[in-house]
Formats: sequence, structure tokens, C-alpha cells
Amino acid sequence: MNKNTKINVATDCSGIEAPVAALRNMNVSYNHVWSCDNDKFCKQMILSNYTPDMFFDDVLDTNTRKQYFESSSCKQVDLYVVGFPCQSYSGLALHTETSRQVKINKNSEIIRALLKTIQIVHPKVIVIENVPLFIKQPDYKMVCTTLKRYKYDVYKEILNSKDYGVPQLRKRVYIVAIAHSAPKHPNVSFVYPPPKHPKCPSLLSIIKKAYSKKEITEYKRTLPSNYAQFLKKFKEQTKGHVFINLHQATRHNKIPVTKEHVGCLTTNCIGSWNFPEKRFATMSELFLLQGFNGRMLKRVVSENQLSRQIGNSMTVSVLQAIFQCIFDYVNFNKKEKKGVEKTH
Repeated sequence: MNKNTKINVATDCSGIEAPVAALRNMNVSYNHVWSCDNDKFCKQMILSNYTPDMFFDDVLDTNTRKQYFESSSCKQVDLYVVGFPCQSYSGLALHTETSRQVKINKNSEIIRALLKTIQIVHPKVIVIENVPLFIKQPDYKMVCTTLKRYKYDVYKEILNSKDYGVPQLRKRVYIVAIAHSAPKHPNVSFVYPPPKHPKCPSLLSIIKKAYSKKEITEYKRTLPSNYAQFLKKFKEQTKGHVFINLHQATRHNKIPVTKEHVGCLTTNCIGSWNFPEKRFATMSELFLLQGFNGRMLKRVVSENQLSRQIGNSMTVSVLQAIFQCIFDYVNFNKKEKKGVEKTH
């Protein structure tokens, strides 16, 4: 891709804007067309660290969206990335069957709104991320069927963050949809990035890279008694571990088997314990475990809110690997094929 080419990127369910962070890490020039999140703390972080042309407070506010999409200020979107809520599909979340179905119904409403956005804007490339169990849901079939009807080639693959530059066990399904009208490089096919690219750093190197005496001093938290009792009970089993999410470990009353990778970061990752230094993990360490350069971000919300955003985020390094495969296939230097109209 030509270095002078600017990618017009838009995101929904934007969280902490991992897609834009990935483009920054790749030194790709971009126009940030819009962001959207209904969490006021996510909005604070996004607007303090990025400059989207438009910010939507609710993906379901179709009137505001329609007005913006029809305005002259809305750019043609090259890359559209969305990671809609996954808790209703996740095997880690605890739900009654009734509450799970309520959440799934809400997700279906969000997905239909996102598909309406795609129908109107018709981005060249779409990337959708969710938990692997999503592919067993009727909503997954609806997404793929609808995108094909909108004239996209649809691909899907389950990737694990540990294979793409961060020592975190985090499996996610990544759906990539590429418009038939998007110009492609000749003699190239779209393929997902191979595992072990780039090389994964060790957990100890994460601690070393993130080390900040000032942050550690300011971020000292008292170890709750139930956590202290758990660590005492499992003293022998925790030898050799670097990070463990004590919130999850105490809930399940067991220690993760693997020592070289941290478990999947979740919205309660503020409970991650740094064994070598006998303290809770700092925000900088959690950022690095998701592939962010946390020192480049202004922290304008509490540590509790920030850790929730980190745990709920896409992994930046995985997105970088996927984006590179997209850039190798789609020729963003050329205009879309003429005669292809948006599906209204």
C-alpha cells in the first residue's frame, strides 16, 4: 500500500479504539470517520486520545446516523471494524437462560442496526470480532448471509492472541468481509495471518517493558482477605506463575495450568496479580497484554473503568496482523469499480 494513501476508518462498539491504535502502530495514515459507544467512559477515552469526525452515542440512533451518512462531511469508508457485545455468547459469563436470551435479543437488535449501516455506507472492507461461540448462533448466519447479499466475500477464522505478539490466551472469531467492488492486487488471495507472527514476548519482558516506579507507587492497592487466603492455599501451585486473574481464580477455586501465558483478559482484569513483584498488575502491563502502547494514551478515567475497557478490547496486535493481510490483498490506492451502487 502506498504510504501516501489514507485509509478512511470507522468503528462501532468502539470501546478503547483498538482498530485505530493498530493503524497507528503500523504507521498507516488514516482519516477517522466515526466512533460509537454508549459507555460514557469509553467516550471520554476516545475523545481524549483520538479525533473522529463524528461520535455516535448509540448505534441504535438511526435518525442521527442517517443524517450524518447523507451529509457531505461523511467520507467513503474503506475499513469498518466492529466488536459488538459478546457476554451473551461467552462460556465464561454466568447467566440464567432467561437473562442470556434477553441479552441475545438485544445483540440481535444491535447487529441489525450495524448491518443497516453497512447497507447504506458499503465499506470496502469489514472486520467483525466476537467470541468463538458466536459462530453457533443464528445471528452469525444472519450476518454472513446478509453480507453476501450486500455483495461481499465473507471469510472467518478463529485466532488466538498468543499467536500474534502478546502472551495472552484469547481466542476470538474474526470475520473479514471484502466488497466485490473493492480493487484487488493481481494474483493475490486473501488469507489470514499465520500463527507465531510476530514473535510473542515473555510475560517477564512485559513487566520489564511496562515498569514505571511512579505508576507502581500511585497504584498500590490492598490485597483483599479472600485473595490473600486463596494465595496462601495455593502457594505451591502458583510457583512459577507470572500473572493470574485472582477474581476469576477465586471464583472457580483453581489455578490456570499455563504459566507462560496470561489467561483471557476480561472486564475484571483489574484483579490480575503480578507474582514476581507481589502486587496487582498496572494499567501499563494490562495495556501491553492487549498490544497497546499504554504510555501513548491519556488516562482520563479511573483505573477500574480503564481496566474494564482494556479487558473488553480487541487485541491490537491481532488486528495489525489481519490489517496487513487485508492491505496485501485490497488495493486502497485505486478507486472502487464504477457501476457498483450502494444497496439502499
